[in-house]
Amino acid sequence: MSSVAVALEQSISLFVYRCLACPIAVFGNLIIVILILKSPTMRREKFNILLVQLAAGDVILGLGLGFKALQYLVIPYGGHTTLSCTLLSTPTLLGSYVSQMTMLLIAIDRVVIVKKALVRYRSTYFYILRAMISFGVVFVATVTQFLSLDGSAHIALCSLAMAWHPTYMAIYSFTMPIVNMVVVAFYLYAIWVYKTELQGARTNVTYFYQTVISVILAYSVLSCVPKWVFAILQLANVKHDWVAYVAVSIGITEGANSILNIFVYGFSHRDIRKEIKQYLAQTAKVQPQSTSRRTQ
Repeated sequence: MSSVAVALEQSISLFVYRCLACPIAVFGNLIIVILILKSPTMRREKFNILLVQLAAGDVILGLGLGFKALQYLVIPYGGHTTLSCTLLSTPTLLGSYVSQMTMLLIAIDRVVIVKKALVRYRSTYFYILRAMISFGVVFVATVTQFLSLDGSAHIALCSLAMAWHPTYMAIYSFTMPIVNMVVVAFYLYAIWVYKTELQGARTNVTYFYQTVISVILAYSVLSCVPKWVFAILQLANVKHDWVAYVAVSIGITEGANSILNIFVYGFSHRDIRKEIKQYLAQTAKVQPQSTSRRTQ
């Protein structure tokens, strides 16, 4: 295993990054969830349920950053077994799966919207049921990593995928790029339909399209590319140090994506931006009142 990659995983700079990124990702995405759920107007727009699901995945990714930061303080260098490393990386993997599944659902939803198909029957219960099924699927996919795992083996580098069984590694390396490409293909198709059929139309697509484009750009750069590189290296059976570098980078870029999505929601989504402004305005009004009461 590359000593440089091990040094990167154990570096104080990466520890500081995780300590800073964890609360931003967790509390920032929680605010997005709360703003959507507490607003009757935003709850009526069914697409926002998918944004809640995406933000929930980002919250889990943020928690994964926190757990990885704790390893720096709790577990000494070289003290990881494959079991402890897998447990420590599970929130990152679970959050990544939730994000991947939700991005696929959002892509399908955008195509359905722009084609004006299957819109009438989709109730809130349909979206909630779909979210529950999605979480069930990603939970099974996450738990499967523990099958045939030799938990007692010691490893020098604890990073996502480095402690997996070869079979799970092969399945992940094969399926995740396919899921990524399907998501991107759906978005490209939605963009093409939007430009050719709905340009200038005053529909819900107009309101949410800027948000969706921003999300998919962040998703492609920070989530897809590292996984594609990792998959290529694994399928090519490359034994170079780059495998370890990419394994470390996956967790870093996933965390960065979970933070970037907060700003994507806040600045690109009209309704969420409005809710944030109202919340800040109400907070500004409450603070002077509480201060004046204390002086009295």
